[in-house]
Amino acid sequence: MHFRLLGHIEVVDDGTSLTLGGIRARATLGYLLLNHNSVIPVSRLMKALWPNGTPATGRKMLHNAISHLRGVIGTNSMTARAPVLLTHAPGYFLRVQGESVDMICFRQLVDAARGDLAAGRWEQAADTLRGALALWRGPAMVDLVEAGVNWAELTALENDRRAAIECLVDADLALGRHAQVISELETQLQAGPLRERMAGQLMRALYHCGRQSDALALYQRTRTALIEEFGLDPSPELQQLERAILNHALVGGTAVRPSADQPAELIVHSDSASPLPSRPASAGLNAVPDVASDRVVPDTSAEAGASVSAALTAVPDVASDRVVPDTSAGAGSSASTVATAAVASEIKQVSIVLVRAIKETAEASDPAAAALTHERTTRVVEAEAARWGGTMAGTLGSLWMVVFGVPVSGEFDAWHAARAARTISHRLTRQPPNEDGPDGDPSGAVVVATGKALVRPSGGSPSAVSGAVFDRAMGQLIAARPGEVSMCEQTAAAGRTTERRTLSLVNVPTGGASEPFVGRDHDMRVLQHAWAQVRRLHHPHLVTVLGPAGMGKTRLLAEFTGRAAGADPAAECLIGSCAPAEPGGTGFDALADIVKARCGVATDGSESHTRARLASAVTGLSGLNRPDWVLGHLCDLVFGTTDGGEDAVSAWCSFLEATVVERPAVLVLEDAHCAADAVLDVVDQLASSTGPLLTVVTARPEELLGRRPGWGGGKRYASATVLQPLDDRDIRELAATRLGRRNRDGAPTLVDAVVTKAGGNPFFALELAATLAGSADRPVSAVQHATGSTSLSLSLPPAVRAVLDAQIDTLPLVAKTVLLDAVVLGASFCGGAVAAIGSACAADVEQGLWHLERLDLVARNGQLSPAGRPEYEFRISALRDVAYERLVPAAREEKQRIVAGWRFQLPDPDKLAS
Repeated sequence: MHFRLLGHIEVVDDGTSLTLGGIRARATLGYLLLNHNSVIPVSRLMKALWPNGTPATGRKMLHNAISHLRGVIGTNSMTARAPVLLTHAPGYFLRVQGESVDMICFRQLVDAARGDLAAGRWEQAADTLRGALALWRGPAMVDLVEAGVNWAELTALENDRRAAIECLVDADLALGRHAQVISELETQLQAGPLRERMAGQLMRALYHCGRQSDALALYQRTRTALIEEFGLDPSPELQQLERAILNHALVGGTAVRPSADQPAELIVHSDSASPLPSRPASAGLNAVPDVASDRVVPDTSAEAGASVSAALTAVPDVASDRVVPDTSAGAGSSASTVATAAVASEIKQVSIVLVRAIKETAEASDPAAAALTHERTTRVVEAEAARWGGTMAGTLGSLWMVVFGVPVSGEFDAWHAARAARTISHRLTRQPPNEDGPDGDPSGAVVVATGKALVRPSGGSPSAVSGAVFDRAMGQLIAARPGEVSMCEQTAAAGRTTERRTLSLVNVPTGGASEPFVGRDHDMRVLQHAWAQVRRLHHPHLVTVLGPAGMGKTRLLAEFTGRAAGADPAAECLIGSCAPAEPGGTGFDALADIVKARCGVATDGSESHTRARLASAVTGLSGLNRPDWVLGHLCDLVFGTTDGGEDAVSAWCSFLEATVVERPAVLVLEDAHCAADAVLDVVDQLASSTGPLLTVVTARPEELLGRRPGWGGGKRYASATVLQPLDDRDIRELAATRLGRRNRDGAPTLVDAVVTKAGGNPFFALELAATLAGSADRPVSAVQHATGSTSLSLSLPPAVRAVLDAQIDTLPLVAKTVLLDAVVLGASFCGGAVAAIGSACAADVEQGLWHLERLDLVARNGQLSPAGRPEYEFRISALRDVAYERLVPAAREEKQRIVAGWRFQLPDPDKLAS
């Protein structure tokens, strides 16, 4: 049996390609093969399969995939060399032999070729490398990559391939095959034009083919690109190579053999008698934050330099969205060196849950019993912390602490902290003694406090968190009565806001909303046109409404469903929300909501009444195949007992298709980016099913399209609309409505403040206006303040801050680093000023700005720097406020000092944007 990864994933047995099943089974096999002959914990495997969050049924889905793979591979091996998939705590172990996996064979051949290169056996090395590269049938695991799989192991594998190509070129150049390598090198340089080592190889090949002018032109193109992209000259090696070509001093000959401490793949000179001098390490090229002192200091480590033997090329770490050094043989020179600075300390909004259990220690006479009860209590707290997305920060005697918002902020941290506190209190004070948990302890208490804290990263260990919010939480705990759950006002306010935000569309008023419906005429026309086509032609249609948090997706759908119901009372509007009630939701509740809406099931109805309504609805559908089977799975969906398998989804789909045969229907699925893959699969298929069904999906673009890049594409009846920020006129109307009559005197100034801060986001505008409406008794002059733009110095509402905090923390590391540097530069900034701070090199600054611009967080302001480079500004003023407040004052001042010194040393304004 042979396993092929270098191309699409394939298992071949006796010349026959075996059926591997669906994407989940193929991905499971691929990850186990990438980590062959090693025990892979279940948690790590599940994270690889579901990087954006494991669904509730993820463990069962993984077990099914493993069971299927064992049927393919075989569970009983007749020989010791046969592959076998074993369960080995804490996960799984795939045992394979090297010769049965093309990836292993490739690496073994490359290692052998490197030995030949070191010994000067050029012909043998070239033949071996060609055999190794012939094993590739395309990008590694291309079928999984096309499905959205991104693993660091795949990046490493592609780096190995590039390194092998460069080693082969070195061998061919040593053998005098200059003409043969030119075509391959030109192709490779089109994909990576700044790879200096490969450029040097092509220059040598062109020179020895009598094309000196082409070689020099290549050097000039490379030099120009390096200067324009990074502001750096080519490496000394490439400069010396140019001088040798100019002086006709480049002679052929044997390549330099690597020394014992220098890998063969890093040898870049095959014509000179001795190695060219390596570039010295440059201290101070990259400034890194000193976490201990919150200062930004120069990076003087050896890695900050760029010698030939340690050249670094920035490559994406697909597992974490970070940019990390590429130390493979194919790495280029320092032109692509990326600052490897750690994330500095930040001031973040966090929620603290403190749990006090008195009886287990203070009143226990038996230390062993007290220890057992302490362990049980710890299990309860840990379980609820994990369930609601918190981090266990530690225990001290009878005190437990859970932190929400570390290491990554979430939009609903305070709400989740409050829910966790209630469930912990319930389990600790009401759990019967005969259950697996601590005895009831009504003498304990649970408190929640929300506020700012200093978060200090500490490598692989949990981040250190400190601040006044802890003192406030301890004060609450001391004052709390036995058995009480106490919450600070900020936590309670955030909870009230979250309750409003998490209401499904079915709870949103239609036609009589308190705020005007503005700025969405185009999006409404898209929906109405699709609905008219569905009713006229009796075919399905899928409309995807995309927009970031707060952009008005629910408000748009509320208006549309109200108009659709008014225009055709016989049409049904079936609504389901995939937004999880707790972290880790799968979206199957949305399918249950749609069934309830269609069958008229009351939320608070009894089980017997609910089953009767479901049975009546199912039996009343004509043409439904296997009604009893469908009814059973629908009951499982409604009562939450389904395993979320294919049968449950198929039953739901059959029920829906039978429903729309009778009359047109609108199916709305909110927050589809939270749904399980199985739910997304069936919704995507509805656009190709029969019947007059308009399916409307709302989602956040970066999350849905990140999982499904081709969502809705290629379908005959599918369309999409992206909600754009509202213009100032619409924001003014929303703000004026929310401010109300009693703010009429100061309304113009207050509305201006909302427009400036909201950045076109209607949710932000409404929350900001509500905050100002509550402080209208203050004179306008007392709250007006200059913050780089005309605005009011108002405290951002907790809901707005939570959304922006979560948005910052979900950015890739490079983009977040650029963002936190740019906030100290004023209302407008350019890439050169950001790079001067030194947290990221020039190349990473460009990458970070591109990402921020793509997410509409920053925008070009239409101005150019003296050097002709674009200037940027923050799209949402409130985002700059939140990011600015995250910086520790000492680090903020140090960044400003660095930029001031850099500007002072500029000889002319043109360098400001270089």
